[in-house]
Amino acid sequence: MRTCSLLIIIAAVVAVAYPVATSAQVAWYPIGGINEPHVQELGRWAVAEHVKQAHDGLKFIKEPHVQELGR
Repeated sequence: MRTCSLLIIIAAVVAVAYPVATSAQVAWYPIGGINEPHVQELGRWAVAEHVKQAHDGLKFIKEPHVQELGR
């Protein structure tokens, strides 16, 4: 019983720690073209989706900077 409990604890720790460790290795990089219409439209869409859920009246003005997740 003790061995089984220890294995379950180890598995739980690995399950929690592994995604955190792997996500820390990927960097975000700035991308150009933030004034392009499709980038601004994506920002408008993201804010609209947020407002649908939060009902907080947040308004989109302009996307100041954009980053892409590196691979």
